[in-house]
Amino acid sequence: MKWVVFTCPERQAEALETLRSLGETDFPGRPFLELDHGNGPPSRERQIVARVGALQRLLRDFPRERLFALFDDDIVFNRFIWSHLWRWRATRRIHLFASLYRRGMGGAMPPDHTRDELASGFECAQALLLSRPVVEGLCLNWHSVASDLPWDRHLGAVAALLGLTVTYHLPSLVQHRSPASLVGSAPHRSACFSEEWGEPSIP
Repeated sequence: MKWVVFTCPERQAEALETLRSLGETDFPGRPFLELDHGNGPPSRERQIVARVGALQRLLRDFPRERLFALFDDDIVFNRFIWSHLWRWRATRRIHLFASLYRRGMGGAMPPDHTRDELASGFECAQALLLSRPVVEGLCLNWHSVASDLPWDRHLGAVAALLGLTVTYHLPSLVQHRSPASLVGSAPHRSACFSEEWGEPSIP
């Protein structure tokens, strides 16, 4: 499972905070830092071009990776995120379009920590877990939907075109820090995140 943090030169301080938070979890390795060196000021168009290019490079440079975890640079991680993901049965799906962050969504959690929803309404792509066939499908069909959508809504539209649902891990395994957006996104938070949440140890 390759872990990637998306950032840009304008948000190096945010990225350092995110990497610090990840370093305090049980994640055993180092993430791959994907830096957007696009031309011009930050914009939705620049963000999308950079991230689609990053997905294409991941497929090319890591041909044996089955899963890709993609994180924004403005989040806090649950301290046991690696353990939760290894136990999560949804990771066994061949076609997995999953989010580890759900805006809002308080109340009772599903016992298997899994909730499937329509991909057409997907938003808030702070923490994605995508299987290789899904990344391939997103790249091949990216230009099959309207080009004026923001990154997260464009992802959802292409996923819906491919017949996918979005699978949420509940509770959320990351929290959005909601710093000022460079591309005009509204602030949002998860109501079901706990930095210290962990299941009881298996005897």
